[in-house]
Amino acid sequence: MFVAVGSYSEPAGHVKGELGMGISTLEVGTGSSGHPELHQSEWLKANGPIPLRNPTSLARHPSKDILYAIEETGTYEGMEGEASAVVTMRFDRTTGAVSMLSRRPFEGAVACHVDTDGDFLCIACYMGKEGRGIVHIFALDPE
Repeated sequence: MFVAVGSYSEPAGHVKGELGMGISTLEVGTGSSGHPELHQSEWLKANGPIPLRNPTSLARHPSKDILYAIEETGTYEGMEGEASAVVTMRFDRTTGAVSMLSRRPFEGAVACHVDTDGDFLCIACYMGKEGRGIVHIFALDPE
């Protein structure tokens, strides 16, 4: 079994210490003690992490090999005002391989949570207009 893990990859006001590299995939195995252990996937060893901007929240599509990650940012290139982005990736559950499919910026800074039921993608941001939080609900393409 494989899991995907996001991390802070850029400095932010509340982020202190070591920074990660983006999205990494890990294989869940059983250690010598019989307890689960995480190891770098062979795909990660060969390709390195997917370089995203602070992909701190991930959600897997319930029935497709799709992984969504939000980029927790305050601004986004090509967007006016405060913005973040959601990245759609193919996630091979048998090898741990990840490939980026699309990136969609949206209004709202510091996106902090993403979830999906397979029909909709819900994203929460700490900051929207006038310093208030904002929630987005995007309909997903059935394909």
